[in-house]
Amino acid sequence: MTNIPFFKKADVDATVGVFFDGFTKVIAGVGIMIGVLGISNETVFRRIMPGIGLAVLLYGLYLWWEGYNLAKAKNDPDTVALPGGLVAGRFFIWLFAIMGPTYWVTKDATLAWHVGLWAQLIGGIVFIAGAYIAPILLKVIPKGALFGSLAGGALAWLFLSPIGELFSKPVVGFVSLFLILILYAGNFKLKLPVAIIAIGTGTIVAWVTGVMDVNAVTDSFSNIGFNIPIPVFAFFNANALNYTLANFMPIIIVFSFGEVISAIQGIEQATLGGDAYNGKRIIIMTSVISMISGLFGNPFPMGVYWGHVGWKKIKAGTSYMIGVGALYFILCTTGLVAIATSAIPVESTLPMLIFIALASTAQAFEVAGTKYLIATALGMAVPIIEIVWGKVTAAAGLMPEWTVEMLAQQGVASGYLVVSQGAAFTGMIWAAVICFTIDNNWKNASFTALIGAALAFIGIINSKDIRIFANPTFTYLYLGLAAFFLVLHFLKVDNNKEIIE
Repeated sequence: MTNIPFFKKADVDATVGVFFDGFTKVIAGVGIMIGVLGISNETVFRRIMPGIGLAVLLYGLYLWWEGYNLAKAKNDPDTVALPGGLVAGRFFIWLFAIMGPTYWVTKDATLAWHVGLWAQLIGGIVFIAGAYIAPILLKVIPKGALFGSLAGGALAWLFLSPIGELFSKPVVGFVSLFLILILYAGNFKLKLPVAIIAIGTGTIVAWVTGVMDVNAVTDSFSNIGFNIPIPVFAFFNANALNYTLANFMPIIIVFSFGEVISAIQGIEQATLGGDAYNGKRIIIMTSVISMISGLFGNPFPMGVYWGHVGWKKIKAGTSYMIGVGALYFILCTTGLVAIATSAIPVESTLPMLIFIALASTAQAFEVAGTKYLIATALGMAVPIIEIVWGKVTAAAGLMPEWTVEMLAQQGVASGYLVVSQGAAFTGMIWAAVICFTIDNNWKNASFTALIGAALAFIGIINSKDIRIFANPTFTYLYLGLAAFFLVLHFLKVDNNKEIIE
């Protein structure tokens, strides 16, 4: 039997690459949680960061275990562990679409954190369910509908939401944004990761132009100290749970399910590269580790990264994920991450979000294909309405003579309100209807409209409250649409048959 090495020289390169792939999210996230969401330094550095460190350490150990056992099972020393860690999609969606809105509405930073923890647990359940149902649903849900809705959410929460913060310091934001876009779009061959170059350049510009404060760096040393992950039971309260269920279930479900698909794709990349992992088990354990870390204060889910083929190419092995986990644990439990975040302006990290949003949009159109462009565009457009309505209500909060109720009485504002509720689901349903229409699949179009009626009936979509018969108008509209498609199905209407002569 061939000896399976525990460590390979290329594991060092893989450790550094995967570490920086994820740690830029931590740097950005700390700045956003403290500077935008009002979460205290104490909570961030002594509760949330240790939870993140624990999550990545456990996940790194698990992915190493999977890789090492696969290598032994197939007697292959060239087996490479799956890369994984904090996933950009749900990390920033959790910040800007769940925790952020909670804080901006309630002004309660602790509640925002606790809602994030509930989203972690609920999303974990969805993730586990997705391991079983995703392969089935992927055969039913049109790709144009699924990816269009995901891209719309990405544009709304990863592009439109941070763009104002990005250009609050325009010199730093402009330089970092266009540098990262140019480097990625130009496909330059670089020895350093693009994110490191862009963030590093933005940081230099910030310090040279006097944007940064040396006192903040000095103060950050007060956070140095070993903080072990401690269980957080305070979020087990009805207030945080009810707020999560009432406001964020569509976002949690859609983006958790989307992340399952991303994980499946990452695992399939490994299979094509010769390392066939048990996808269902990995997805379930990814969720379990995320939920465990949620109990220790971490609101951000773990996920499988793409890029296994790259680490395979450089001849990495299985232990590099232990190195990634160890680095995270050391930095997140000692407070050293505080020094990094005080020295790096958040404006230099936000362009990563914008790039992710643009890449998600491009992917949506590539995956869906030209046939379904209009459906993909529709699925993308609807979720953007959610953030538009959020900006309107925020403006109402800034102007005492306005109220959300007064705005809702106006025709246009009430239209934004009704479409913004559960927009991620609405976008997917509408886009799926159009995809099935393009294919003249009237039976599936009718069934999709029935799903829309059911969701409107209980208030998941088109209603600000979850209750029975939440929106009668939309319930009847979806039922009417379902009936219309059913008629077309029985008439056997297709593109070559005229129904109006």
